[in-house]
Amino acid sequence: MLGLAAVGYYAAPFDVITRLPVIPGAMATTLFPAFTATGQRRKDRLAGMHARAMRYTLIALAPIVLVALLFGDELLRVWLGPDFARESAVVFKLLSIGVLINTLGLIPATLLQAMGRPDLTAKFHLVELAPFLILVWILTTHFGLVGTALAWVTRVASDSALLLLATSRLVPRVGDAYRRHRVVDAAFLIILLGLASASVGFLPLASPAKLAIGITVLATLVIVTWRRLVDTSDRALLGTVLRRLQVTGYGKR
Repeated sequence: MLGLAAVGYYAAPFDVITRLPVIPGAMATTLFPAFTATGQRRKDRLAGMHARAMRYTLIALAPIVLVALLFGDELLRVWLGPDFARESAVVFKLLSIGVLINTLGLIPATLLQAMGRPDLTAKFHLVELAPFLILVWILTTHFGLVGTALAWVTRVASDSALLLLATSRLVPRVGDAYRRHRVVDAAFLIILLGLASASVGFLPLASPAKLAIGITVLATLVIVTWRRLVDTSDRALLGTVLRRLQVTGYGKR
């Protein structure tokens, strides 16, 4: 629809940004046997594990997405040159938001598979296919590559919403677990910082000013996460991991 050159301007940022879920993807793979072993008889524990995994995913990907929103233009300019930065910066920022949303869908998809309902994911994809193709055609025709990215973000947002809805039906305690484990608080914080980052990212600011704002945004994320979103068990777990890494490092020396 837009010519072969446009494919490169879309494919390059899409390829790099869709590699971000590698860590949450590994976590989802690890969670599958844990979800399966917990089973439907212990739905309170199952809902808690699911909620904590969602919070960890948000915390893990938030800094990367915020950096992409703030410095997408500069990153593409350094990596691929000014032409790509001019054509793909907005696409890169939209795709980074979409990847965060899409990655959140990994956790409920894993839970559904562990509960013996992998068919739901496939059915959702089939339902989404025709509307997605129509949306791609309309938005790409009117808005170019930005429209293509918007269509993809819309599809993954719909997919994640359907997966979360199906999970809440099969495990009714999930909603309470989200509030108990501060998933809603984490999402609200990231939305606020994301809006601020996106607004600053589109302003014609000098690099030092943008860098100062970026440091402030990331520092706010770290401080609020540590004080409000990380509980005692999380800190104990992090301390255990750091001690093991330290011991392993000394052993290698």
